[in-house]
Amino acid sequence: TVDSFPELSQAELVVADVGGASTEIIRGHGSQMSSAISLPIGAVSLAENHLRDDPSTAEQSRALFAEIDANIARLELPRGIPLIGTAGTATTFATVELKMSQYDAERVQGLRLVRSRIEWHLAHFLELTLEEKKRLVGLEPQRADVIAAGAAIYARLMAKMAAPVFIVSGRGVRFGVCAELADSHRSA
Repeated sequence: TVDSFPELSQAELVVADVGGASTEIIRGHGSQMSSAISLPIGAVSLAENHLRDDPSTAEQSRALFAEIDANIARLELPRGIPLIGTAGTATTFATVELKMSQYDAERVQGLRLVRSRIEWHLAHFLELTLEEKKRLVGLEPQRADVIAAGAAIYARLMAKMAAPVFIVSGRGVRFGVCAELADSHRSA
């Protein structure tokens, strides 16, 4: 993350990666990781458990938020700092926000969205039908059925942290592993 965002090299960091069945949250300061946790909530599992109607109902949304909140309640996260998001849900925020019909990694990497914009996207994803989501520019049709659940995880994390901004990183875990390997070869 520090290589991707040099301006955060001395900052406290929280990075979240929302997957299909789990969410990984890493906390650190600069290049030093202080904690890593995997939560049993993901975009696919939450969508299957809660978002059964098309579009989802207010009751289903409340149940979705309640499950996310129950899982993140025990986390000790700093407040008032940005949340960095990696992987498909995070990059989808960027591609939808930028209305990208073709993925452009340079435009996605580092895009910053204020919390109200993340909450707006979440509300929009929840109110649209599956077919309407499939037609959104920037949203891969195969992600349409799970995007609201993934967006909800990021939105609820931002609320817990009072995070003012969401920073998108298209560089996930594999990028980090490659960067570490390259560093170890340079110092050997």
